Amino acid sequence: SNEFYFNVYPVRDRINGVIGLTGYARDNPDETPTKWSDFPMSIRMWTNGRFQVRDSNSYRSETTLTYNGGAKYRMRVKFDITAKTYSVWVTPLLPTKPEVQIARD
Repeated sequence: SNEFYFNVYPVRDRINGVIGLTGYARDNPDETPTKWSDFPMSIRMWTNGRFQVRDSNSYRSETTLTYNGGAKYRMRVKFDITAKTYSVWVTPLLPTKPEVQIARD
């Protein structure tokens, strides 16, 4: 499995924002995702104010974690792109709070 980190900064409360990872070749336009289900990994900040992850055909979360506009969050993702499995942890920053796992495999 692989692991990466990135930060997100929602601009306001209750947005509809999605971060997706693909296994597609960037230089092959025939493999460009055209719908949300094309992404083997999706994390969203939903209009209900919560972080969620895509699990098959729906979004869910292992643990309820709300986000706030103007705040900063560190995301940690472990994934296996071939198996289409991933786990996600979120660390609220400013002020820093403990890491929360919102997805498991």
